Amino acid sequence: MEESVAVAASREGVLSSAWRTRQNWLPRVVPFMALILILIAFSSTAGFLSVRNFETVLRQLPVLLLVAGGATLPILLGSIDLSLAGIMVLAGGTAAVLVADMGEKALWLAPLIGLAAGFVNGVVVAVAKLPSFLVTLGTLFVFDGLAQIIMEGVPHPYTGDVSRDVARSDVMVLGIRFPYLTLLAAVILAALIVFTARNRNGRYITAVGGGERVARLSGVRIVRVKILAFALAGLMAGLAGMFLTMRSSAATPTMGDPFLLTSIAAVVVGGTSLSGGIGGPQWTVLGALVIIVLDNGMTLAGINPDYQTIIRGLVIIVASALTIRRLSDVVK
Repeated sequence: MEESVAVAASREGVLSSAWRTRQNWLPRVVPFMALILILIAFSSTAGFLSVRNFETVLRQLPVLLLVAGGATLPILLGSIDLSLAGIMVLAGGTAAVLVADMGEKALWLAPLIGLAAGFVNGVVVAVAKLPSFLVTLGTLFVFDGLAQIIMEGVPHPYTGDVSRDVARSDVMVLGIRFPYLTLLAAVILAALIVFTARNRNGRYITAVGGGERVARLSGVRIVRVKILAFALAGLMAGLAGMFLTMRSSAATPTMGDPFLLTSIAAVVVGGTSLSGGIGGPQWTVLGALVIIVLDNGMTLAGINPDYQTIIRGLVIIVASALTIRRLSDVVK
C-alpha cells in the first residue's frame, strides 16, 4: 500500500515538473509562432508586406500597446480589469472638454484621471476583498456614465493644435515613417517593462499572482501591491485615452469600445496567464502585434468581418488554453 502511494506520488511529481517546464517555455513560444504563421498566411496578399502597410500597423499600435500594457498588471496578479475602456473614455473625453476651455495644459489631466480611477478599483478589490471581475465590470459602467455626463452624450472635437499636430507627425528612419505617438508609447511601455522586471514592487506583482499566500508569508504587503497594479493600469488607460483623443482629433462616448476585450486578448495571446504569475508587459507587445497584424491581414485579404470576429475569438481561445496555469483559480 505504502509502495503504491509512493509510486503515485513520484508519478505526480514527474507530471508536475513537466507541467512547470511546459509553462516556462510555451507562453514565450506561442506569440512568436503565431506572428510568424500570420505573416506566412498573408504574405501573398497584395500590399501586406509593403512598407506602406508596415507604417499602417505602426500607426495602429500605440493606443493598444498602452491599454494592453496596463491590463497586463492586474492579470499578472491573477485578477482582471474590465474597466480600462471606460477609463479611456473618461480620461480622453474629459481632456477634450477641458482643453477647449483651459488650453492644452489640461491635456495632462487625462493620465491623472486614469490613475485616480485605477486607484479606486484597486482599493475596492484589495481592501473590500471583492472579485475584480465584478468590481471592474461595475466601474466600467460608472466611468462610462461619468464620461457621458461630462461630454453630454455627444462627440467633442479636440482643439489642442500643438498636441494634435504632434500626434499626426512622424520621423523617417531608414525610409520608414515612425509616428511620434508610437515612439512615445514604446518609451512608456519600456519603462513599465523595466518596472515589472527590475523594481521590487513590480516584481511583487508577479509574486502575488504566482502565490498570494506564499507572498504574504514572505512579507509582501498584498493590499499595497494590488492597489499599485490597478492604479498603474488606470494610468496607462488614461494615457491611451489621451493618445486616442489626440490622434482622432475628437473624443466620443464609444471610443473605448474596440479596446474593451482587444486589450485583454493582446495580454493573453502574448503569453501572460489569466491565472497570474506568468508573463509580463514585454510579452504583451508581441500579443498586440499579433492582434493588429492579424486584423490588418484579414482586412487586406477581404475576409468577411463576421468571419474575422470568429477567427479572432478562436485565436484567443487557443492562446488561453496554452498559457493558463491553474484551472481552479483563474480570476481572483
